[in-house]
Amino acid sequence: TAVPDPVFGEVAHAFVALRLGDRTAAREGRLSLNPLVHIDPFMTILLPAACYFLSQGSFIFGGARPVPVNPYNFRNPRKGNAICAAAGPAVNMLIAVVFLLLFCIQPIAPEGSFNFDIFLSVAAGNWVLAAFNLVPIPPLDGSKIAAGLLPWKAARAFSLPPAAGFAALIIFLWFGWDVVRPYAMAPLNAALFLAVMARSYFFGGPGLPL
Repeated sequence: TAVPDPVFGEVAHAFVALRLGDRTAAREGRLSLNPLVHIDPFMTILLPAACYFLSQGSFIFGGARPVPVNPYNFRNPRKGNAICAAAGPAVNMLIAVVFLLLFCIQPIAPEGSFNFDIFLSVAAGNWVLAAFNLVPIPPLDGSKIAAGLLPWKAARAFSLPPAAGFAALIIFLWFGWDVVRPYAMAPLNAALFLAVMARSYFFGGPGLPL
């Protein structure tokens, strides 16, 4: 199964921040597709390893080092920070759509073939990554988007201290994600159904068994 690459999302944050007037990430070399510059010792190495061993290989969670953004360099700090945060999930959704389109235009291949597996797994993986990052819990992108769109008093609820936000995120992972995930995946499942129908129409054959 292909693992979605959070590097594209981090580069999107850095690029949009630069376009909006903040050069912090660009000065630190984060406007790069080189995965090495996005490694975080805890999020990229220690946390995934701990999850893997504690769950006996059934669960892995981790991420890249967050791109530094100074919203006070934006003309409108709250709005700019929200737009910058939304760039990451937007790029992951775009990748998911591109790979669904690649799945549509390839000739019918047996289930389990390389093209069959890679296109679908990249699409699904990036969609899940985007949907998860849109959850409004710090430090996920959804919290910054919510903080930029809601009135000041409501937005303060999304400014938790890092330790509190991380604790809330772990609780959500264990108890809330399985509840939210079917709704988050519904648009992808609908798109996948249409992709299968389109591929079967243009190339013939049974396509993906649903």
